[in-house]
Amino acid sequence: MLHNTDKLSAMLPAFCDAALILSEENRLYFTEFPATDGALLVTPYGAVFYTDSRYTEAAAAKIGSEFVHDSEKMYEELRALFEEYNVNTVAIENDRITLAGFEEL
Repeated sequence: MLHNTDKLSAMLPAFCDAALILSEENRLYFTEFPATDGALLVTPYGAVFYTDSRYTEAAAAKIGSEFVHDSEKMYEELRALFEEYNVNTVAIENDRITLAGFEEL
Protein backbone atom coordinates (compact mmCIF):
# COMPACT_ATOMS: atom_id res chain seq x y z
CA MET A 1 0.00 0.00 0.00
CA LEU A 2 1.22 3.48 -0.80
CA HIS A 3 1.62 5.63 2.29
CA ASN A 4 0.46 9.22 2.58
CA THR A 5 -0.95 9.40 -0.95
CA ASP A 6 -4.45 9.97 0.43
CA LYS A 7 -3.11 13.07 2.18
CA LEU A 8 -1.64 14.37 -1.06
CA SER A 9 -4.81 13.64 -3.00
CA ALA A 10 -6.87 15.51 -0.40
CA MET A 11 -4.45 18.48 -0.52
CA LEU A 12 -4.70 18.96 -4.28
CA PRO A 13 -6.18 22.34 -5.19
CA ALA A 14 -9.64 22.15 -6.74
CA PHE A 15 -8.22 22.99 -10.19
CA CYS A 16 -5.76 20.05 -10.15
CA ASP A 17 -6.76 16.58 -11.25
CA ALA A 18 -3.51 14.87 -10.21
CA ALA A 19 -0.01 15.33 -8.81
CA LEU A 20 3.19 14.03 -10.38
CA ILE A 21 5.98 13.53 -7.85
CA LEU A 22 9.45 13.30 -9.36
CA SER A 23 11.89 14.13 -6.57
CA GLU A 24 13.60 11.25 -4.81
CA GLU A 25 12.87 12.60 -1.34
CA ASN A 26 9.16 13.13 -1.98
CA ARG A 27 8.76 9.74 -3.68
CA LEU A 28 10.39 8.22 -0.59
CA TYR A 29 8.00 10.09 1.71
CA PHE A 30 4.88 9.00 -0.18
CA THR A 31 5.92 5.42 -0.99
CA GLU A 32 8.35 4.67 1.85
CA PHE A 33 10.45 3.00 -0.85
CA PRO A 34 13.94 4.31 -1.67
CA ALA A 35 14.65 4.57 -5.40
CA THR A 36 16.99 6.90 -7.23
CA ASP A 37 14.77 6.94 -10.29
CA GLY A 38 11.04 7.11 -10.87
CA ALA A 39 7.82 9.04 -10.56
CA LEU A 40 4.64 8.85 -8.53
CA LEU A 41 1.28 9.82 -9.97
CA VAL A 42 -1.48 10.53 -7.45
CA THR A 43 -5.08 11.01 -8.53
CA PRO A 44 -8.36 10.90 -6.64
CA TYR A 45 -8.71 7.38 -8.10
CA GLY A 46 -5.45 6.05 -6.71
CA ALA A 47 -1.71 6.16 -7.20
CA VAL A 48 0.85 4.62 -9.54
CA PHE A 49 4.57 4.38 -8.79
CA TYR A 50 6.94 4.21 -11.75
CA THR A 51 10.48 3.00 -11.27
CA ASP A 52 13.12 1.38 -13.41
CA SER A 53 13.76 -2.34 -13.67
CA ARG A 54 16.39 -2.24 -10.91
CA TYR A 55 13.66 -1.56 -8.37
CA THR A 56 10.37 -2.97 -9.69
CA GLU A 57 10.54 -6.34 -7.94
CA ALA A 58 11.56 -4.88 -4.57
CA ALA A 59 9.04 -2.05 -4.88
CA ALA A 60 6.24 -4.47 -5.71
CA ALA A 61 7.12 -6.56 -2.65
CA LYS A 62 7.21 -3.49 -0.38
CA ILE A 63 4.23 -1.43 -1.57
CA GLY A 64 2.16 -3.83 -3.70
CA SER A 65 2.49 -4.92 -7.30
CA GLU A 66 -0.78 -3.23 -8.25
CA PHE A 67 0.87 0.17 -7.65
CA VAL A 68 4.22 -0.47 -9.35
CA HIS A 69 4.95 -0.02 -13.06
CA ASP A 70 8.23 -0.19 -14.96
CA SER A 71 9.29 3.31 -15.99
CA GLU A 72 10.49 2.24 -19.45
CA LYS A 73 7.22 3.48 -21.02
CA MET A 74 6.31 5.88 -18.24
CA TYR A 75 5.38 8.92 -20.34
CA GLU A 76 3.29 6.83 -22.72
CA GLU A 77 1.46 5.22 -19.78
CA LEU A 78 1.00 8.54 -18.01
CA ARG A 79 -0.62 10.05 -21.10
CA ALA A 80 -2.98 7.03 -21.24
CA LEU A 81 -3.85 7.42 -17.54
CA PHE A 82 -4.45 11.15 -18.02
CA GLU A 83 -6.89 10.32 -20.78
CA GLU A 84 -8.55 7.45 -18.88
CA TYR A 85 -9.11 9.55 -15.73
CA ASN A 86 -9.83 12.79 -17.61
CA VAL A 87 -6.79 14.49 -16.10
CA ASN A 88 -6.34 17.97 -17.55
CA THR A 89 -4.32 19.76 -14.87
CA VAL A 90 -1.38 18.15 -13.08
CA ALA A 91 0.52 19.60 -10.14
CA ILE A 92 4.25 19.01 -10.71
CA GLU A 93 7.51 19.74 -8.99
CA ASN A 94 8.60 22.29 -11.57
CA ASP A 95 12.22 22.18 -10.46
CA ARG A 96 12.32 18.40 -11.09
CA ILE A 97 11.04 18.01 -14.64
CA THR A 98 12.99 18.76 -17.76
CA LEU A 99 11.46 20.67 -20.64
CA ALA A 100 11.79 17.53 -22.76
CA GLY A 101 9.92 15.49 -20.13
CA PHE A 102 7.26 18.17 -19.84
CA GLU A 103 6.76 18.26 -23.60
CA GLU A 104 6.61 14.46 -23.75
CA LEU A 105 3.72 14.49 -21.29
